[in-house]
Amino acid sequence: MVTPLMRQYGLLKESVPGAVLLYRLGDFYEMFYEDAKVANRVLGITLTARAKDDERIPMAGFPHHASLPYVRKLLAAGHRVAVCEQVEDPASARGVVRREVVRVFSPGTLLEDGLLEERRANHLLAIAPERGHLGLAWAELSTGHVLLDEILPEELEDALARIDPSECVLPEAAPEAIVRALGGAFRGVVTRRSSIDFDREGAERRLREQYRVAALDAFGCDGMPHALRAAGALLGYLAETQRGALAHLHAPRRLGREGVMILDRATLRGLEVLASARDGGADGTLLATLDATRTAVGARLLRAWVLRPLTDPSRLVLRHDAVGWFAGDAALRGEIRDLLGKVYDLERIAGRLGTSRANPRDLMGLCESLRSAGAIRDRLGDRAPALVAELARGIPSGGEELASRIAATLVAEPPQTHLEGGVIAPGVDPGIDELRTLLVDGDSWLDRFREEESRRTGIPSLKVVRHRVFGYSIEVTNTHRARVPEGYVRQQTMKNAERYTTSALKTQEERILTARGRLCALESERFEALRAHAAQGVRDIQGVAGAIGALDVLCAFGQAAAERGYVRPEIVQEPVLQVRSGRHPVLDRLLGGSFVPNDMDLRPDRLVQIVTGPNMAGKSTYIRTAGLLVLMAQAGSF
Repeated sequence: MVTPLMRQYGLLKESVPGAVLLYRLGDFYEMFYEDAKVANRVLGITLTARAKDDERIPMAGFPHHASLPYVRKLLAAGHRVAVCEQVEDPASARGVVRREVVRVFSPGTLLEDGLLEERRANHLLAIAPERGHLGLAWAELSTGHVLLDEILPEELEDALARIDPSECVLPEAAPEAIVRALGGAFRGVVTRRSSIDFDREGAERRLREQYRVAALDAFGCDGMPHALRAAGALLGYLAETQRGALAHLHAPRRLGREGVMILDRATLRGLEVLASARDGGADGTLLATLDATRTAVGARLLRAWVLRPLTDPSRLVLRHDAVGWFAGDAALRGEIRDLLGKVYDLERIAGRLGTSRANPRDLMGLCESLRSAGAIRDRLGDRAPALVAELARGIPSGGEELASRIAATLVAEPPQTHLEGGVIAPGVDPGIDELRTLLVDGDSWLDRFREEESRRTGIPSLKVVRHRVFGYSIEVTNTHRARVPEGYVRQQTMKNAERYTTSALKTQEERILTARGRLCALESERFEALRAHAAQGVRDIQGVAGAIGALDVLCAFGQAAAERGYVRPEIVQEPVLQVRSGRHPVLDRLLGGSFVPNDMDLRPDRLVQIVTGPNMAGKSTYIRTAGLLVLMAQAGSF
C-alpha cells in the first residue's frame, strides 16, 4: 500500500521529468528511488532505506540549509535539480503537509552567487531553426539581459564561441545538422523542448505578457521572426524553472552589427582572447591581461567589450578620452578603484530582487553598493570627460534614500536567511521588540529553573538543554540518576545520561516556542515588505550597475596604461596600421617587460608584407601582436 506521503512524492516527481527531486522533510531534503542512487553516486551520500510493506525504498538526504554545494555537484554531473518545499505549517496541517516544487535548477537558469562564476556571464541560449535560418535568443537570468540575433546555420559555431552558453534549448524536431554543430562547438547541456514552445503565435503572446505591451514593435526586432520565436521559448522555459516573477528581465534587444567588429571562433582561438591554446584556461589570454576591474559587473562588461570591438571612431575617441583621464590622475584613479572595491554585484542582486529571492545579506550589499556608487558620482565632479560625466549622471541620487531605509531596518550583519529571525534592527517594530524581550525573559526563567532544580534535587551537574525533536529537557548524568525526584517524566535515554521533562518546563517551552514562531513570522513580514520596496527600483539599480561597470572598465584600462606604459592609439579613417615599438601584451606581462618590441607599417601602397625567419623566431608572435593591439585599441584600451 502506498502511503499518503509517498503518493504526494510520486505526483511531484512526475511534474518535473528528468530532474532530481529534493523533497523537503522537516530540516532535510530527501531523495528516493533512482534519485537516491544518483545522490549516492554523485554526492557520496550514504544510501539508506524507507520501509514500504515488504519493499525497502532507497533513500538519501542532506540538511536543507547546506543545499547549495550539493546542488552544484549535481549540476556539474549533468543533472537538473527540482526543489520541493513545505508550503504550509506542519503544526496546522491536516494529514500530509502540502508541498510544491518552487524552483528547478539547470545550468543556464542560476541566480545564486554560490552556483555562478562571479566574473563571467552565465547564458541560456534558445535556438529556433527555420528554412536555412536560425533564430537565436539568449538571456543571463542572474542579470536580466536578453539578446536576439538571426544567423545562417554555418555561422552557429562562431556564434556559440561568442555567446558561450551554459545551456542550449532546442525544439525536439531540430535538424540533425544543428545537433552536430552543437556537438562540435558546445560543451554545455542541451535541453529539448516541445516544438509547440517555439510556435510563433504562442511565443509572441508570452513576450507581450511578460513585458506588458500590446505589440512587439517597440523592441526594434522587426524582420526577426525566428529570433522572436526563440525568445518566446526562452521565456517559457525560464517561467517553468523559476516558478515565480521575472520582473528584472530587460526587454529583448537586437544584437547590433553596425559599428562593431564581429570576431569569429578562429580569431578568438588564434589570438587566445578568452582561452589559452595551451590548456584552455584563462591565464595567458588577452582578457586576463586587461582585467584590472574591481567589480563583477565590470569584469563581465570588459569581456563583452573585448568580444565586440568598436569600429565607430567617434565612440572610440570617447573611450580613449576617459582612459587617458584616469591614466593621468593616479590619486583620483586610486580613490575610484577603492570605492569600486566596495560595490557588490549589483546586477545579480537586482536579478534576485526581480525574482523575490534576495536575502538579507543581498539587501545589505545593495545598501553599501548604492552608497559607494553615490560617492563615486560625487567624486568624479564636473571636470570629467564626456563619457565619464555621462556615466556619472546614470547614478541617480535616489539610491541613498533606499540605502538609508535598508540600513535603518536591518541589523548591521544579518544572517543569510530571514526565516529564522535575527534580521530586523531594534526599534523598528514594537511588536518585534516585545517578543524579543519575552524570549530574553524566557531564557532567564530557564536559568532560574535550572538553579532551583539543581538545589532542590541536590544534583550539581543538572542541565536544561534544547533538542530539535524533544524540545527542552532536564539532563541528568547516570551518576545522579538515583536523585531524580517524582514528577520527572523520562523523554530520552542517552549513553551517559537521561533526559526528563516536567509540567512546568513544558508550559514554559510552549510559551517560548509560541513567541519564537510569532517573532520569526513578524521579522519575515517586515523583511519581505522591505524587499518588495527595493524591488520597485530594480530598473534604477540595473542602471546604476551599468554605469558602475563601464566606469570600472575605463578605470581598469587607465590602470593598465599607467602600470605598463601603454600609449593612446591614434584613430584615423584611412587603411593604415602603424606601430612603433609594439609589444605583444600578454607575453610582455608574462615576461615582466623584457619582450623585444617591433615596428609595423601597413598602408595603401604596402598592404601586404612577407614575414620570414627560422622556426621559433617569433613570426607568429609578430603577427598576433598586430591583431591584439588592434583589438585592444578598438575595445577602448590604450
